[in-house]
Amino acid sequence: QASLDIWVTPPDYTGLPPQFLPASAIDKAIAVPTGSTVLAQVQSTGSPPHLRIDDKSAEFSRVDEHNFKGSATLTAGHTLAVEEDGHTLGAWPIAIVPDLPPQIDFARPPQHTQRAVLRLEYHASDDYGVESAKAVIVRPGDSSGPLTLDLPLPGQHLRQAHDSSFHDLTAHPWAGLPVDIHLEAVDALGQAGESDTLRITLPERVFHHPVARAIIEQRKQLTLDPTQREIVAETLSDLSLRPQLFNDDTVVFLALRAAQARLILDKTVAAVPTVQQLLWETAVRIEDGRTPLVQRDLRDAMKALQDALARNAPDAEIQQLVHDLQQAIDRYLQALAQNTQQQNQAQDQRPMDPSRMLSQQDLQRMLDRARELARTGSRDAARDLLSQLQEMLELSLIHISEPTRQAE
Repeated sequence: QASLDIWVTPPDYTGLPPQFLPASAIDKAIAVPTGSTVLAQVQSTGSPPHLRIDDKSAEFSRVDEHNFKGSATLTAGHTLAVEEDGHTLGAWPIAIVPDLPPQIDFARPPQHTQRAVLRLEYHASDDYGVESAKAVIVRPGDSSGPLTLDLPLPGQHLRQAHDSSFHDLTAHPWAGLPVDIHLEAVDALGQAGESDTLRITLPERVFHHPVARAIIEQRKQLTLDPTQREIVAETLSDLSLRPQLFNDDTVVFLALRAAQARLILDKTVAAVPTVQQLLWETAVRIEDGRTPLVQRDLRDAMKALQDALARNAPDAEIQQLVHDLQQAIDRYLQALAQNTQQQNQAQDQRPMDPSRMLSQQDLQRMLDRARELARTGSRDAARDLLSQLQEMLELSLIHISEPTRQAE
């Protein structure tokens, strides 16, 4: 008498356990995720059995004198059976469950923060788990290719994912211009799902210093019409000849001359993006000093910690990243305090609601609480708290009234 053991193992990424198939006949089809492996073992003194899927059959391999083994990958079919010498040892109706592409949509329309940062909030889902998500931005009529933004996931292999992220694109040449944006999510099989496409205007920073504003206008002109490089070069040259307008800053003077020379002497397409980056850095130097650099470092430190929490990194790594974030916040607040007076004097500075302001002491308490949550294993709660903290930082709701905490 032959004995049969047979089971189906779903792909690892599904997270589903193996299914041992019953020995007795059943009427209801067994749900089998596509890509599952069926493994059967038969103990018998007869000839090698066959594993049959619908009308396709494969012979078992011999393990020893009385044991045979057969396997197959299930991607199609309605009946699974094991047969030996014309007899059916077992048969089961199966229903192959397809792995559908993920879905992703905007949870709300893209928003601009007070600092002209793009805020994206999304909801994604997949039958077995979302592996990655991104935003893809294209400018109609622009041949330079898409701009891709990685979107953070609040965990690994999530069937439902909801999160938001901040992206400072003010330095991008498309800032202030209409673009098309859609979201993409990818599952473990590499299948991609896309959201609807929205037409938005990328957030654009407002410069208050007249020279910085003039530089940015020329920078945008190079995006709108790269053939105007000679006119732009002439304008930059005129600005460089009036150093009293930018406090006789030698670095600004040299940058303007370098940009002008590059536009005239280098006729390649690659010259324009290089000049645009130089013009951006020059305008920011005139307007802000060092504040944008420390703000970028703060975003990087925040993202590194959130990513580490999502992937369940070791405690030592988490604590080091919390320390790095603390130092980045300290540097940011110091730079922000130095620049507050200039911001308050800006003509279109918007008054803030005092009830929504976050003091430096409040900020420190939030960071300390996140540190403690991460230390005690409540990493999802720590990540949620960090998201709230980043929201406050990005929305410029920090009240600079107390001495900045010194970096550890």
